[in-house]
Amino acid sequence: MLPRPVGEQVNTSFLDLGNFSTTIIEVASADSTLVLKMVPSNDPLPFKILLGYMDFPTETNNVAMTEMPHDGATQEERYTWLLDPKDLKGNTGVHYLVVRPIVGPGIKSINATLSITPISAACRFWDKSKLDWSTNGCKVGVHSTHLVTECLCNHLTFFGSSFFVTPNLVDPSRTAELFATFAENPLVVCFVASLFGAYLLVVLWARRKDIKDTVKVKVTVLDDNDPMDEYRYLLSVSTGHRRGAATSSKVTITLMGSEGSSEPHHLTDSKKCVFERGAVDLFLLTTPFPLGDLQSIRLWHNNSGSHPSWYVGNVILQDLQKEQKCHFLCNSWLAIDIGGCSLDQVFPVSTEVDLKRFSNLFFMKTSKDFSDGHLWYSVINRPPSSNFTCVQRVSCCFTLLLCTMLTSVMFYGIPTDPSEQTMDMGLFEFTWQQFMIGVQSSLIMFPVNILIVSIFRNTRRREMSCCKCKTEEPDAEQTFVSPSNTNNMSVNVTLDNVIMDIKRIAQSLSKTMKSNIPRTEFEFGPAQQVDINAVLSGVEHFITMNNKASDTAPPELEYSPTMHPGSTLEGIQKKSNKNQYLYRQLCHIHKQLSQLGPSDFPDPHSYSRALQQVHGMQVFLEDQLSTSGFNNPEEPNQRK
Repeated sequence: MLPRPVGEQVNTSFLDLGNFSTTIIEVASADSTLVLKMVPSNDPLPFKILLGYMDFPTETNNVAMTEMPHDGATQEERYTWLLDPKDLKGNTGVHYLVVRPIVGPGIKSINATLSITPISAACRFWDKSKLDWSTNGCKVGVHSTHLVTECLCNHLTFFGSSFFVTPNLVDPSRTAELFATFAENPLVVCFVASLFGAYLLVVLWARRKDIKDTVKVKVTVLDDNDPMDEYRYLLSVSTGHRRGAATSSKVTITLMGSEGSSEPHHLTDSKKCVFERGAVDLFLLTTPFPLGDLQSIRLWHNNSGSHPSWYVGNVILQDLQKEQKCHFLCNSWLAIDIGGCSLDQVFPVSTEVDLKRFSNLFFMKTSKDFSDGHLWYSVINRPPSSNFTCVQRVSCCFTLLLCTMLTSVMFYGIPTDPSEQTMDMGLFEFTWQQFMIGVQSSLIMFPVNILIVSIFRNTRRREMSCCKCKTEEPDAEQTFVSPSNTNNMSVNVTLDNVIMDIKRIAQSLSKTMKSNIPRTEFEFGPAQQVDINAVLSGVEHFITMNNKASDTAPPELEYSPTMHPGSTLEGIQKKSNKNQYLYRQLCHIHKQLSQLGPSDFPDPHSYSRALQQVHGMQVFLEDQLSTSGFNNPEEPNQRK
């Protein structure tokens, strides 16, 4: 539908069909189509039309002839006659149009009128190959009027329209002039000023949130870690995003592996709130020995506080020595009134099939995209560990809003074509011009904002000076106290402290390592009532029995040609790791005894015997380590 020139003269003739009626039509161009728009007073009204050139037409002498009405769905289609240049035979000038009503037998005349409006129209497109206007494949349609021309074509061509919508000219140098018109239109200036004011307020809130998030990122060294334990695990616990997922209860965890289980550890932090909705908390957990291949974890809480229910998401356990990770897909409620109504659950380690399951991948991807990828939603719920801070996200949202306003100004008040076809898609209607404005606005707005967001995402946090790092942010290595460093600390060594350290070694041997020694053998009373020689005898007995059991393994466990060599080496390595740990602990005990002296013991003979017992166990472990291939027992610790 192409618009016609405005102000074009329209000549309409009114004919009385009581008898033959004649009118004169002027054909100005031989390349145009003559469109005759007729409106009868009665519908249906059958009549015959004859067109003659320079003379009155007859049924035998005419240029063209037809009977009305034609076939069509509307009156306009039925009473419109199209004569293309071939029908007019290239004639231009005066043409006579004769209308003869078709009446039944015995009827000489009828009482009816007919209005005829002649329109000259043509459909042409620019042929790029011929560099000229062409009518091939196009014709004028019956819906052509004096306002628009309907072109029906069998090929795609832009007729009088452009693919690109030219935007308005935005001159930044005239900004001051526009603000000078504040009195004429104060609403716009006030609205922009309010946007900047709201942005500053949101930035202040976002900065506070970033400061709180920096506290959440740190690794929490558990208070109940034994200072003598040196095998470390990094625990990552994620709380779900469901409503009420956060908990106020005190959570406890136990690790279970092929070589034993850990002591129950309380996952608490006095400096920050843990297990908030959607949060990921990191904990450093230590054990005296490697637990082997991790098989499961046990989680429970004491159901205390104002909101005790807890929805635990995923748990990731990393062996810091082997740099191996184990995943536990918990996704369960620990509550007495939700889910399985249980406060204590055991979760097995997830297999590769579990991790690659569609439901797990879909949930993880969706959760990550919303919390970190969605620009607007992530302002409230961004991951604390992300380098893309909350202030930066708010600034990107504000930039996106300003760019949207800029593109609106660029395309505001663009003239629309009233004849442009409207695309109807149910509840939505739009024109091609509106569609192109949306595409052009996106091409102007999104590349700039995507570049800004990418720069922020790929930047790292500013490194602090060494002094600040040491005074403000002690890491897990500095916070963790190992036995090898305790001798450098200015602490007062007492006999009770030495006995407590020996008791911890004995209890860890009985609980963590698998042995046939009864657990009651390592149960002692208070340190003041315990004989240090008896405790050392128990530890010595365990070390001897454990190594003897390993040396005299049953025949089915001895090496055979069908056994994989790695299994034997792995067993030797595990035994060596345990002996290395015991050797380091005994060295620590020996240094403490040397600092005390005989005067601190109730019986001098007890002091000398304790030194002999510790020295004897050291010599025994040195022989075991030499047999296993470790000539220097201190070497593993130095490597570490």
